[in-house]
Amino acid sequence: GRCYYRTEQFPEAAQWFQKAVDGQSNGRVEAAHWLCRIYLRDKKPQQAIDLAKQVLPKAGNDPFAVNLQMDLADALYESANSRPEAVAAYLKIATDHPQHELAAQALYNAAFGALELGQYDQALKHTAAFLKAYPEHRLAPDVQYVAAECHLQRGEHPQAEKLYAKLAESATDHPDRETWQVRRGLAIYLQKKYSDAVAALEPVVAQLKNPDNQAQAQFVLGVSRFYLDQFDGAAAALQAALKAGPKWKQADETLLYLARALHKQNKTGEAIKAISQPI
Repeated sequence: GRCYYRTEQFPEAAQWFQKAVDGQSNGRVEAAHWLCRIYLRDKKPQQAIDLAKQVLPKAGNDPFAVNLQMDLADALYESANSRPEAVAAYLKIATDHPQHELAAQALYNAAFGALELGQYDQALKHTAAFLKAYPEHRLAPDVQYVAAECHLQRGEHPQAEKLYAKLAESATDHPDRETWQVRRGLAIYLQKKYSDAVAALEPVVAQLKNPDNQAQAQFVLGVSRFYLDQFDGAAAALQAALKAGPKWKQADETLLYLARALHKQNKTGEAIKAISQPI
């Protein structure tokens, strides 16, 4: 099974792992772990849940018992209804096995899951615990992102701005750096510091590769310029936001501000056309 797994022949690997699970061998827990990973890869979380719950009660202190607990948590996380249960499972792994190689990942998952569930106080508690226990871990920047986003969602915009600025400066090679730059600009904008928001985003907006980041950055630039009475620049940025993300989550608000900016330029016909667009 492991040989097939390593060569990415997953259907064949699954057959052999199933034999090991059914045979009650010493490698049963490890086999269940790898079989769960195949189920998760194949978007079959319920099969992973069923298998993990079948094997875990007899796993004892098996070296792969924690891995199987992680598989169960990952599978539970796939469904919105069982996501709170998944977060609790991640937290239990991190609490019960703090020295395990998966402990840091589990604690990060718990923090991110709490953020996704809107449990910002709990998420901040988990991020603080992570950064205290694993300050040098490779996931530390991602954990700091969770903390920054929690502050942003709680309306604590200055704290979010500082955390995002620190992240963008310190983790220059991180693949999410452009997201942090955009979120920093958003945090500044939400403090109604419109000139500062423009100054933060103007130098980076042309370099953004992710369409959602491009749309959000242009939106913040557009609305900031609108409130600075720079209506030409506002309209251009808002049009760029819609071009980057015609269906992005704030497309309706973008069209509203675009219409207002055009109206301020006495382009009433274009304003009506903009506000009449279907979303």
